[in-house]
Amino acid sequence: MQVMLACRDLDAQPGIAVQVDYSSCAQRPDVQALVSSWAVYFHLAQEIPAVLVLVVAGYFVDLFGRRKSMIIGCAALMINAAAYLVSALFFEQVPLGLYVFTYLISGLTGGMTLVSLAASAYVADTSSLADRTHYFILMDGSMALSMATGPLIGGTITKNFGFTATFGTMFATALVLLAYLVFLFPDSDISASSEVRKSLPTVFTESVASSIVTLRSVIKFPAAVALIAIVTLQGLTMSGAQIMFLLYPAKRFGWDSYKIGQFIFFSASQRIAWLTFLLPAILSFTKNQGVDKTVSEVWVIRIGLFMAALGEFSFGCVSTETGFLMTTALTAMGSVASPCIRSIMSTLVPPSHQGRLFSAVKMFESIPLLFATVIVNAIYQATVSTMPQAIFFVMASVLGTAFIIALLFVSRNGVADMNLGGVDELVSPEEGRVTQDIEDEVSPLLGS
Repeated sequence: MQVMLACRDLDAQPGIAVQVDYSSCAQRPDVQALVSSWAVYFHLAQEIPAVLVLVVAGYFVDLFGRRKSMIIGCAALMINAAAYLVSALFFEQVPLGLYVFTYLISGLTGGMTLVSLAASAYVADTSSLADRTHYFILMDGSMALSMATGPLIGGTITKNFGFTATFGTMFATALVLLAYLVFLFPDSDISASSEVRKSLPTVFTESVASSIVTLRSVIKFPAAVALIAIVTLQGLTMSGAQIMFLLYPAKRFGWDSYKIGQFIFFSASQRIAWLTFLLPAILSFTKNQGVDKTVSEVWVIRIGLFMAALGEFSFGCVSTETGFLMTTALTAMGSVASPCIRSIMSTLVPPSHQGRLFSAVKMFESIPLLFATVIVNAIYQATVSTMPQAIFFVMASVLGTAFIIALLFVSRNGVADMNLGGVDELVSPEEGRVTQDIEDEVSPLLGS
């Protein structure tokens, strides 16, 4: 929709209705440059307030519960879907600037970041240490499934019924999800924490202090610092996602929303296969062979990052649609690193502080992302007419750096030192009683 609105604005003539064709518009360098420019404003409108929200998000998730946090984030997603629906219904009148407002709302409420943060804490609450990696894998697999089916379904609906039907479906889906969270979703038990609810100024002050303490607890462990650096570098690659998998293929191959949906479905289906079947099978096999769980996860992280870097480099090298599609086999293997990283990071603190831990980790990802988005879009605007694939080589170098960090600084012994290593820093003496072995926790979802 943003491509069509940009095309409308560039071709606008007083008193004349503009006829916009997505396929032809998406291949125009001037339209691509304008969309990329607006994307910077959208991103900054969302991420600047989101970084400030992250300061209190972890505290909020821990004090008020995982479900309430997800509800707030999903409400923001519904508002964003409503904006797209309005732009489709009133195409001639809606300015591109409308999205600045909706992205600002998403940032102020946490949006998908808050949902992801609360979901990670929820998984840590409701799984034993031995099974935690498995459930993080399932969570990533579920996300991959939605990424596979969502764009394909959206592209099919758009092709047959138009953008209005697509965004109407998005809005209805967000509404159903919100209703499910409000009326049916079971919250996890965080009553082990002795903290009481506090005023917003107190929460903000203590959240800032908690983030500083979390940082101090993390930097005690070289492996934890390395994992934070890897997560940060992975986050930087997200700054180019719209360019790499929406704008670039539309310009290079003339893909419309349906073809892009097919590409995303093909790519995400492979990630689902890795996260749902292949990775659990590999971890189970290595366990049966007597290989230490931590050793297996460390090597999964290393191999995943290497394949992700190789995949980005290959995207920049291929010149055909078939080659572009086949390269997704490499990037799909790269998806195996993230659940293992989160599983290892979750061992630093007890359940009552998981929200704050993942919030602090997310801040390391979000703050550099603010600057990366501006830089990546500037690179694409400068190269879109001459070498648009340059962005893939930039991302390959970023992920290659992450691979080298994992190879040099993430080891079995370093990870073993992290186990509840942040307790002394993060947990007060009164809360010390909650630091019992996580493997003994009872899960309201798993029943054991």
